[in-house]
Formats: sequence, C-alpha cells, structure tokens
Amino acid sequence: MKKVASFLVDKRLYLFVASVIVAIVSVVLMNFVKVNKDVTKYLPKDSDMRIGVELMEKEFPEIVQNEGFKFMLENLSYEQKLAVKEKLSKFEGVESIEHDPNSWEYNRDAYTLFVVNTVYTDVDKCTELLNNMTAELEKEYTVYTYYENASDNVLDFLLPLALGIFLVILVLLSKSYIEVFL
Repeated sequence: MKKVASFLVDKRLYLFVASVIVAIVSVVLMNFVKVNKDVTKYLPKDSDMRIGVELMEKEFPEIVQNEGFKFMLENLSYEQKLAVKEKLSKFEGVESIEHDPNSWEYNRDAYTLFVVNTVYTDVDKCTELLNNMTAELEKEYTVYTYYENASDNVLDFLLPLALGIFLVILVLLSKSYIEVFL
C-alpha cells in the first residue's frame, strides 16, 4: 500500500496531465457517440423477433419511420378540441393528427392528448415543427409536449447539470477553495 501511495504522490503531475488529456478527449468525442435504438441487434440470430423484423424490412424497404410527438392541453371544451386539431393539422409537415374528442384514450380528467405524426424523418425538422406548434398554442392554452427523440440530446442537459452539482458539493465539503481546483 505504501508503494502505491508513494507512486501517486511522486507522479501526481503526470497523473494530473493524463487526467486533463483524457477529459478533453472525452468532451470532444462525446459529440460522436450515437445511441443505438435498434434493440434487435442485441437479439440472437435465430430469435423469432429478429427474424420477423428482418423479414419486414426485406418485404417493405420503402417504409420509413417518420418522427412524431405528443401535445397535452388542459381544460379544453369540445369545440376547443376540434379547433386545436384543425389548427395543428394546418402546419406544414403534419401528416396526421390522432385525436378523438369523445374517446377516453385521448381525454382524461381535464387533459386532452393530441398525437402529431409528421412527414419528417429528420429529427431537426421535427423539433422545429414542435417548437413552432408549441409557440402558437401557448398563446391561448396550457401546453405540455412530449417528443420521443428528446432523449438523444439528454446529455446536452445532464452533463452541465451534473458538473454544477459536483462543483457545489466540492465547494461545500472542501476545507479550502484550492482543493476544488485540484
């Protein structure tokens, strides 16, 4: 144990420089990490699920999965539900709006759900459409949105948050500010 401790003390500058280099490389390479959403890649080759998905992709290669998102609005009358559905369907890029003003599937308590299917396969265009729709609807209603691909950019939010929490903990638990820097 004494050898490990003396090695760490003697080589502290090298260890610090190596840590900084690894951190910089990690931050740069973070933007190149892709999330694998195709869970069938983890299935065995002879799995029924994998065989079915491969057959479906072979038989229907022209079918692509378009992006979509959900809106939930609060305290809408029947007429307002129809008006919102009409307003959403007029946006460029909207393929269809799933909503039934009388169905329990889309209406619970004071909340109303609208599922927007777009013609876009590009996440950026879909996000832009979502932002435009949200801005338009927020003028009149209380709007809650859900975009299924939002998790792709979750690191953009969580990494600075985690770093901030980490720094606050270090400042509170350190005897001097120089310890936080070190």
